[in-house]
Formats: sequence, C-alpha cells, structure tokens
Amino acid sequence: VDDSVLAIIHFGEMLALESDPESRDAAQRMYDMAAERIEKLPLGPDDFIGIPETILVLLGKQEEASQLLSARLKSSNPTWKEELLRFLADPEREPNELLAAVAPNSYNEVMARKLIALRYLSRGETEPAAEQFQACRQINYYLPDSYWASAYLRRLKTDPDWLEWLETR
Repeated sequence: VDDSVLAIIHFGEMLALESDPESRDAAQRMYDMAAERIEKLPLGPDDFIGIPETILVLLGKQEEASQLLSARLKSSNPTWKEELLRFLADPEREPNELLAAVAPNSYNEVMARKLIALRYLSRGETEPAAEQFQACRQINYYLPDSYWASAYLRRLKTDPDWLEWLETR
C-alpha cells in the first residue's frame, strides 16, 4: 500500500482548516491527488488506504463527500473500515454508533476518534474535538493518527482563535 497517500491525506486535512484561500486550494489539490492515487492502486477487499473525503468535509463540502463515500460502501453488513466511511457520509450519525462499531480494538478506536474529532472541527466545535483528540492520545496506540491528534490538540491550545473563521463559511 502506498503510504504517501496517507501523508497527503493528513496534510490535506490540516490545510483544509486554515482560513487563507491558498491553503484551502492546496487542500483541494491534495484531495484530488490522494483520490487519483487510490483509484490507481490495486486494492484488495481488505485493504484500507484512508479516507481522502475527510478533506472535503473539512473544506465544507459535506454533500460532495457524502455522495463519494456512499459510492464506496459495499455491503449491508459493513466492516469496521466501512463504518468509518458510513460515519463520515452521514453528518447526523452519532459518534457513539461509530465507537460501538469499532470496539474493542485500540487500533480501530484511534482512527475512529480522530475522524470524530475532525468532524467536530469541520463544524467549529473545538471542545468536543479536543476531547476526542485527547481520548485518541490516551489510547496510547502508536499510529500516525495519534501523532496528528497531538498536533491538533497543541494547535487548539496555543491558538484559541484558530477556527473562528469557520462560522463565516
């Protein structure tokens, strides 16, 4: 699996939360690049390369992300990976539903909590996002998502006005 795709997604997520148009344009380009690379990869049914549509949600394009994610869903009996897609595709889906679907696996929970936190950030809800990032870190399972959770927490603590611009979007 191409790990560079995950790096593109993670950086695209971070850039999508910046207020300046250049960063947000770069985030869109990163989404396009990640989606194109994923499309070309010979992925098997159990392969999971990330969710580039998270970038679209953070850019305020929930409807587009929902349509793309719905097309990726394959079964009525979803795997934990598909539960991540279902959660992001449905903005009304409760975080506890996702957490129940991925429990009791620490690896899955780290990824789920980061995704929940990013959805909160996309709405400008920094307190519940920080709680999810903190929970992600407390699981103490070393995935890139854990390190990104630390970066988001640090940014939220050091720059309390970081996401105020989201209200005007």
